[in-house]
Amino acid sequence: MAKAKETPNVLVAIERAETTLIRALPKGVDFERLVSQIKLELYRNSELADCDAASLFWSFVHAAELGLNIGASHQEAYVVPFKSKGGVKRAQLITGYRGLEKLAYQHPSVVAIDAQVVHQGDVFDFDLGTNKFITFKPNLTERGNVVAAFAMVKLKDAWILEVLTTVDLERTRDRAMGSRSTASPWATDYEAMCRKTAIRRVLSRVPRSTAVDRLLAGETAAELGDDSLVPPLPGEGRPEPQSRKDALTAAVVGIASAGDGEAD
Repeated sequence: MAKAKETPNVLVAIERAETTLIRALPKGVDFERLVSQIKLELYRNSELADCDAASLFWSFVHAAELGLNIGASHQEAYVVPFKSKGGVKRAQLITGYRGLEKLAYQHPSVVAIDAQVVHQGDVFDFDLGTNKFITFKPNLTERGNVVAAFAMVKLKDAWILEVLTTVDLERTRDRAMGSRSTASPWATDYEAMCRKTAIRRVLSRVPRSTAVDRLLAGETAAELGDDSLVPPLPGEGRPEPQSRKDALTAAVVGIASAGDGEAD
């Protein structure tokens, strides 16, 4: 007789800690919706089942706080597994290019933002000197390999431009956690990640919201494999929200440790 498929331990831990976790959640974040999203992503990417429960759950909470939708169809955010320097497999929230655009508009100085991927056969010219301009006309019939990506941000008084070559893009991909995994957004949404890389570069030169700063700092820390460098989530600079996160982490990790094994 075939054995019923086991519920992943991380999901068992989260569901058993429901009462504690609901108390720890930020205002406006729905527990049942989060669990549904986690189940969907576990189905799409089974590697997430091996991540520690706290990092997986908190990645989804972080996305909900920022108003980002998770999944390739949205191209706003992804949750990917990676190994920290201590060898622990953790989940990390990674923004897509649409997510970065969404957050960039939170700063009042940002009027417009766009990013594109350039292929062989496209008409493309630019100048990053004193007379900045970009000319881009995609070839609608014959497009070759990716040769560049660019992003531009319109501020109230200026345009800020960034152009990245394929060498820049490949170096960024190679540094990214789990980029060689078939579930990585670099594997499933390569051009979208090229756009995100260009946006990330141009945002380093313009006024940014606190949410963007914290999110990008967290991604950079995770790329280095050091989860101890991941900064607090938005709103956690005060004692009350920080204790909320501590309670959440303790609840999930504690129950995960005690609940290893098959689901009830």
